[in-house]
Amino acid sequence: MPQTFYAATPFAIEQLQEMGLWENLGMVYQLYDSLERPDIIRAIEDWEERPIPGWI
Repeated sequence: MPQTFYAATPFAIEQLQEMGLWENLGMVYQLYDSLERPDIIRAIEDWEERPIPGWI
């Protein structure tokens, strides 16, 4: 499993909100969900101990 996970910082979230892009973030997740992903990526997504940021 990966050793590094990335998430938006509070500053990045604030910047997205100020630019009016935060509300459209759900579209990014819908697009991501519709993409084909290799089995290794799906295994990581299903990993129970995968860190998930609190802002999701």
